Amino acid sequence: MKAVIWGAGDCLEIVLKYIGVDVMIQYVVDSDKTKQGKSVSEGIKVISPDKLCKLEFDLIIVSVQDDKAIELDIERLGYGSKTVYFWRDYANENNNGEIFKNRIRELQNEIQKNRIYQARLDSAPYEWGIKKIKVPEIKSAELLLKKMLLDGSSLCRYGDADFEIILGRDRAWYQKKNANLAKYLKEILRINDPGINIAIAQDFSGFECYKEKAADGIRLYMAGNVRHEVASLLSDEVTYYDAYVSRPYYIYKDSKNADVIFPLFKKLWNNRDVCIIEGLFGRFGIGNDLLSNAGGVSRIACPARNAWDKYELIKSYIINNIQKDKLLLISLGSTATVLAYELALEGYQAVDIGQLDNEYDWYLAKVTDRIAIKGKMVAEVSQKWEEEPTIEKVYNQQLIAKII
Repeated sequence: MKAVIWGAGDCLEIVLKYIGVDVMIQYVVDSDKTKQGKSVSEGIKVISPDKLCKLEFDLIIVSVQDDKAIELDIERLGYGSKTVYFWRDYANENNNGEIFKNRIRELQNEIQKNRIYQARLDSAPYEWGIKKIKVPEIKSAELLLKKMLLDGSSLCRYGDADFEIILGRDRAWYQKKNANLAKYLKEILRINDPGINIAIAQDFSGFECYKEKAADGIRLYMAGNVRHEVASLLSDEVTYYDAYVSRPYYIYKDSKNADVIFPLFKKLWNNRDVCIIEGLFGRFGIGNDLLSNAGGVSRIACPARNAWDKYELIKSYIINNIQKDKLLLISLGSTATVLAYELALEGYQAVDIGQLDNEYDWYLAKVTDRIAIKGKMVAEVSQKWEEEPTIEKVYNQQLIAKII
């Protein structure tokens, strides 16, 4: 079979080792103009994606690990009918022996280890105080929740996916980049309003309280120039709080933080009517006792992906149908950040609650790794959802609207 490999980056040399002898590699495709025209392993030349139309081949092998953008390029160029193999898909089973002669798990582990070691090396000067980066103070999650209990203020949170959208890059599968969304996120990040708390992740230095796996995840994201890019978006005039307020359990070495944070959250909705605005398969607070002390619970189902596309409809429905004395809990990815801000301006107490419910399930189960949760979609584990009858019965009783 004739094939082209898409991606002339770090993975290429290793991926070539796993190509079966029955596959003839004609060219390597890469959109990086500095690589085009050069020869790589075994004298194979690198060409522009646009030159594929002049070739005859049977399949495309994508060697890039973060390959979402490449999927779009392949579709744009009209190669959907061609057989496309993504080497990352062969981690668990070797079901295409004619293409890959060995299981690929070994390859993935090798690449990931190298990236982690490099990220640790890059991060070490900041963690040890040899290099310093100027960022505003980030106050604790405990102080944030105590403030919200006292003054009824709202919460907008920022994580890596939100920063990547601002910087014009895709990251999370549940929200594609969008220039209008990026504009709002950038503006809100610098808003100084005591009634609206802005939370950012403490990802700059000082990872001693985190599990090593979680710390490595942060280091991998902040590698290169990202630490400085994120810092440049912040304002010295804003009091920031810890965005990991909604992730108080899994990333930490022990449960002491979660032991404090979950009870404070429960106080926030004690005897209050709550309206949950969430993705279609979220089921926030069902199947556990997280909301057991709330006065009442209603919920609005929104798109599981790209909720920003329905933003105006979602906001309009809430303003026209939900009373302002209800506490709004919003779990909608990057859309939640903007929605919480604008609803706070309308007089609601709106909380960008994120994945707190999943964290609570893991906390109760005392798990040491992220696991699937029956009847709920867990974004970090799987994009699949399976119905659970007991949860669905409660969910349907509480559901007041679908805006999808």
